[in-house]
Amino acid sequence: MDLSRLIRFIWHAFMFAADHLVFLVPPREIARSSDVLIIKPDKLGDFVVWLDAASEYRNCFKGRKLVLVLDQSLASLAEEVGIFDEIDKHTGL
Repeated sequence: MDLSRLIRFIWHAFMFAADHLVFLVPPREIARSSDVLIIKPDKLGDFVVWLDAASEYRNCFKGRKLVLVLDQSLASLAEEVGIFDEIDKHTGL
């Protein structure tokens, strides 16, 4: 048996064992949030075209907090639209 086949065999045996050991670990409680995070890395033109779809987020996620992360240059426009509960501004997105 050459070295590459031996390494491949060891790798596959390790992955097989790791895959089956996962089921022995009890699942943890997952912290659930009712907030919806939307990340928009585009610029002005794409954002304006996307606004119709963004208004549908409000309909789809009624009762949830909508948080929008976008470029700082679009923050004032996003605030004017009034769709989102919170707007997180970032430079260089």
